[in-house]
Amino acid sequence: MSRPASTRARLRGAFVGAASGTVSIAAHAIGGGTVTLGHSATALLLGGCAIAGALATTLRTRRGPVPLPVLLVFGQVIGHSALAAAPGHQLG
Repeated sequence: MSRPASTRARLRGAFVGAASGTVSIAAHAIGGGTVTLGHSATALLLGGCAIAGALATTLRTRRGPVPLPVLLVFGQVIGHSALAAAPGHQLG
């Protein structure tokens, strides 16, 4: 991978990871969920977003734009699940 392509891949991965975490927290708060980040919720949120970002880094851009939104959705689902599984989260 050439240096500019490598830089673009890393930026794409960082964007997917950061956007997944940010949108997960914002959507959870807007939906009325409590956003109290304990140790377990933070670890799950960061881990899920890091995995989504790492997968986005490995994407080949020749496949088209479809895999990127899929990874954004994956990261948000993982992030929301981490926040919903946090201690003190109330359902309903």
